Amino acid sequence: MSDQSPQNELAADERPSPDFVQAVLGMQIITGALAFGAACLTGVMLFLAKGDLGGQPEILSIIGFAMAAAHFVAHTIVPKFVMAKQLESIGKAELQSMAVEDQQMTVMTSMRSGHIIGSALLEGAVFFNAIAYMIEKWVGSLAIAGVFIVLILLRMPTVFGTQNKITDRLREIEMS
Repeated sequence: MSDQSPQNELAADERPSPDFVQAVLGMQIITGALAFGAACLTGVMLFLAKGDLGGQPEILSIIGFAMAAAHFVAHTIVPKFVMAKQLESIGKAELQSMAVEDQQMTVMTSMRSGHIIGSALLEGAVFFNAIAYMIEKWVGSLAIAGVFIVLILLRMPTVFGTQNKITDRLREIEMS
């Protein structure tokens, strides 16, 4: 088909550029490091509390639960907002005038910023709840920390998934 848009060419290209693969690898490393740090802190808090799970939720645990709820919502909204603002600053015409690979890397840069912020929001909730567990020994705080560690790991990007998200975003920009 000769009238393919650059985004369709991007979707048809099965091999992402080495720079793209490297950028996704960087996101994977950061995501893994955030999850590992959160898991280590939670493990240390569990060790320091000697595995005691008999505490009752007090003010710190309640704040930790509220913080976890707020950060869960924020981790879905803030990355999209950050990505949209960064892409707005570039402009549709400028983005469409770029080569396909440059478009992909431009969107990747804004996506990476949002991804890191979203993962860090989850990590913050883990840290607070792990500390709340160590102080109050309420198993709920420990459970929240564990669930949020899993959520960070579920955010682990893949080359294929990231490429599809970028292709979708470029189509949205083209249609707007």
